[in-house]
Amino acid sequence: MLNTYLNARTNKVQIVPEFPPLNTEKEQEIILQALDKLQKGQKIKVDFTEDTTFENVQSYFTEQDYHIVHFTGHGVNRNGKGYLVFESEDRTARLIGNKTLADLFSNMGIKLVVLSSCGY
Repeated sequence: MLNTYLNARTNKVQIVPEFPPLNTEKEQEIILQALDKLQKGQKIKVDFTEDTTFENVQSYFTEQDYHIVHFTGHGVNRNGKGYLVFESEDRTARLIGNKTLADLFSNMGIKLVVLSSCGY
């Protein structure tokens, strides 16, 4: 089913790197290799987020029509609730809860979200 969806149009993928920094270059390289044929066939366009404050990530989704999001970063569990760690304007960690993320992604029409996070 995913192949049918991907073949029907050019899909945009937003890759959100981590905060605080992780060594994600290898993961990004693997993702790009896996998507190489789709990119060459213009079935997919991949963008990487440069500024990982939550506000900037939100603006990427508002300004562009993304279909797929791949998040690589940190996650935490506080009192049984999951959070992803984004950078705040003052360069400290900002925890964003799963409901906030789900609302953001569903309001933007994102079809697939991949969360690759470690807990700390």
